[in-house]
Formats: sequence, C-alpha cells, structure tokens
Amino acid sequence: MQLATAFGSSDIVLALLLLLGGSLLELPLEYQITQRVSPNPAIDWFWEYLGAPLLRALLIVGFVLVAYPVLFGLRDAPTIVVLLSQGSLRLTNLVNVAFVLSLLLPLLPSLHRRLGLVLAIQGVVATAMVFGWYASWLGAHSIGPWPGFAPAAVVCGVALVVHHAAAPMGQALGHFLDDRCGTQGLDRIVPHAVALVAQAPTVLIYGYALGQQLTAY
Repeated sequence: MQLATAFGSSDIVLALLLLLGGSLLELPLEYQITQRVSPNPAIDWFWEYLGAPLLRALLIVGFVLVAYPVLFGLRDAPTIVVLLSQGSLRLTNLVNVAFVLSLLLPLLPSLHRRLGLVLAIQGVVATAMVFGWYASWLGAHSIGPWPGFAPAAVVCGVALVVHHAAAPMGQALGHFLDDRCGTQGLDRIVPHAVALVAQAPTVLIYGYALGQQLTAY
C-alpha cells in the first residue's frame, strides 16, 4: 500500500476523527478546571500532572489502535483484538507506557514545556509496541522498531517542524477564540489540543516506515 493511499484510508480518517474529537473534549474540561477550579491547588495540580496526561495517553493509544493495520501500510492483518489477546495485559501495558512517558519526558530539560515533542515520542513508542506484537505474530523476530536511518531522520524532522509550527498556531487560535468568545486562558489551553492533532503525521510516517520492513521479510 502506498503512503498516500494509506493516509487516505477510512481507518486513518476514523483515527484522526477520534484524535480530533478527543482534543476538542479536552478543551472544555481543561478550561473549566483552570478557570473555575484553579483556586483549588490540589485539583489544579491533579489535572495538569495526572488528568490531562492520562487523557492524552488514552487518545494516542486509541489513535494507534484504530489506525492499525493501515498504520503500517497493510491491508490484511489479524485484528487488533487478536494481537491484544496474544499476551497478558497488553492493552493495560500500552496505556501505562504512554502515560508514564507523559510524566517522565517533561522532566528532561530538552523536552520541558515542549508538549508536541512529548506527544510525538508517546505516539512513536505506542506504534513500536503494536508493531512488535504484529511482528511477533508473524514470527518475524528479527524485525525491530528501528526503521532505518533515513526514515528515522524523516520522522524526527517532521516531529520538529510540526512542533515549531503548531505551537504558535495554537496560541494564535487561542487568542482568536478568547477575543471572539469573551473568555480568558484559551491561548494557554488550545495549543495543547493543536499539538495533539498536529503530531498525527509523525506517528503515521513512523508506522508506515516500520511496515516497509515487512516487504523484504
């Protein structure tokens, strides 16, 4: 399957709609908490460091699962239910890994307050885990999560470009919505949703690059 065909498939479109819908759901939740409950430091801390990261982790995992197997450029493959049933607590582990990454990665100086890059890494790791299950199902134990230097460079380049483009776009959109709706604070919240959706191409390109390894298997 060609990359353009994969990107235009119904599975990918559905996964993107899931990601977009979830990011739109985050907006009113975060706005209500930051604007109406922010005087309560405990609730504000819980949302910023636990609630929001968990929601984003769930959305990223959901995106990868819904996009499979087209995510890897495949038409025929066992269903995601079959892959999840092949091991113990696979779905739980997938969510846990994505969630823990959302907590630990921002502690690194190079990723502090760079949500877009954190989300890209979460998506890449989740994709690599699902691909590993599929490769194991095939018996292709020699195939790993490294797609090659050139594809990896493309993935990193896309993640960086998207991150630097999405951040100002999100802030500008937030300012616009604050002006139109008479609200305050959307300029800090909207960038989170924009960053989440914007990194979808990074995950898709990485997944497709992984799938290309199977053509020679």
